[in-house]
This record gives sequence, C-alpha cells and structure tokens, in this order.
Amino acid sequence: MLDSLDAPPPPVAGRCPHCGAALVENASFCGKCGNSMHAPAGMPPPNDSDIHIQKTPWQWISRAIGLWVVLLSINGVLGLIGHVTDLSSPVYDLGAQVLAAFMIVAVFSGSGIEIIPLIRSWGSKGLRSFLGVMGGLLFFYIFMWLYFKLAASIGIEQIPFLSDYRKHNWPIWSAFVLIGLFPGVFEELAFRGFIMSSLEKVGSRREALVIQAAMFSILHMLPAMFISHFIMGLVLGVFRQRSRSLYPGMLFHAAWNAIVLLEELWI
Repeated sequence: MLDSLDAPPPPVAGRCPHCGAALVENASFCGKCGNSMHAPAGMPPPNDSDIHIQKTPWQWISRAIGLWVVLLSINGVLGLIGHVTDLSSPVYDLGAQVLAAFMIVAVFSGSGIEIIPLIRSWGSKGLRSFLGVMGGLLFFYIFMWLYFKLAASIGIEQIPFLSDYRKHNWPIWSAFVLIGLFPGVFEELAFRGFIMSSLEKVGSRREALVIQAAMFSILHMLPAMFISHFIMGLVLGVFRQRSRSLYPGMLFHAAWNAIVLLEELWI
C-alpha cells in the first residue's frame, strides 16, 4: 500500500523560460523563481501588482499553513483550558469539532484549490478503492496493536476516550459522532483535501504526502503517538493519491476511530 513512497521522482516536463530550472510535470509555476507557467515566456517572477494573474509558491501554501496553525491552536487552547480548569466535559470536544469544521469550510470557500474532483465520486478505482480501505484497516489495526503493546511495555498508558462521556452522562453515540465521524470527515477535507492539494502545487507528490502526514501527526499533540499518526497520515494520503477521491480516506479514518471506541467499550 505504501509502495508509492518508493516511486521514482516526477518526470521533468521542461525548463522554466525565465531561469532555466527543471520543471515538475504539470507545474503551475517554477519552484525556483516563481515564474508562472501560464504567463507568457520570459515573464519575470510575480509581484504584488500581478497577484491576481499568478501565484508564488508561498501564495499557494500560505492558506494551508494558516489552516493548520488554526487547527493546532484550537486543540492547544481547548486542551489547556480543560487541564487548567480540570473540567472534562465533552462540550470541549463539541466546541473543538464545530469550530474546526467552520474554519475548514471557510478556508475552502475562499481558496483557489480545486477539490470538487476529490468529492465528486468514490474514486477512479471504484470497488478496488473500497477493498483498499478494508485492507488498509487490517494493516493499520495490526500495526497499532503491536504499537500499543510496545507502548504499554515501557509504561505508556492508552488514553481513555469514553470516561468523560460516561462521567457527564452524555450518550455513547455522541462520542462516535464527535470522536469518530466528525474528524473522519473534516480532518480529511483539511489534510488530504486542502493542505495536500496545496503542497502538491509547490512540490512533488511524495513531498506533499510526507509533509501532510507530519502535520497531521503534530496536530494531535501526543508525542507518544507521533509515529502512529504519521503512519496513518501516510496511509490516508496514499488512499487519496491512488483513488483521486477523499471518500476512501474518510471511511478509513472514521472506521478506525470507531474501532478504537468499540474496543474501549468491550474492554
């Protein structure tokens, strides 16, 4: 599944008419000087006066980085409030998910990133995409089982998710919505949709895959889980690249979160 990480680098489609640097296939601009490939040959790099005509690398990724910082801040601030006040109500989960969803939708609505093809259908491979999700879940379940065993052997305890819901008499189904469904939908829109699409505008598919996975793992602010969430981000990114759709990743993400909650219920 992760063999796309070993794929050869993107082919060189030509050279920039402005600086002569090699261009990645289907590049929108030169990664060295910023010259737009949609502009007449020899046009100098874009500046503030022609921002409406072409975009520099920073202009492509600034919104993506801004969105990531906002999501990181939401998690950090709400986590700090919950720690300082010693309040554990699921209302914090609800507030974080609603605020994050609002920010993601707001960024999408004002961006130039084309995500409609990613949400128009299940994907270019149809049933194979679905089977890939099932295989990915099995692979990731085995990996996480071994990961948790290793973590427990060195004294790292697994975080309980349902205790606060029980303590405050919230229905269990609300945990599956706030911890399972919402992140599965909106984190995929943010990371494999907006952020990954933005990164692919300024770098190779491999670079975008690895960087978005690192950003995804950092978002969860759990040092002990950085590796596992990084691997998860890679798997979800591969689903998106291979299927050309966000739905396989959404299904995988929501299903995995639900599996974690179900295991906590049974144990």
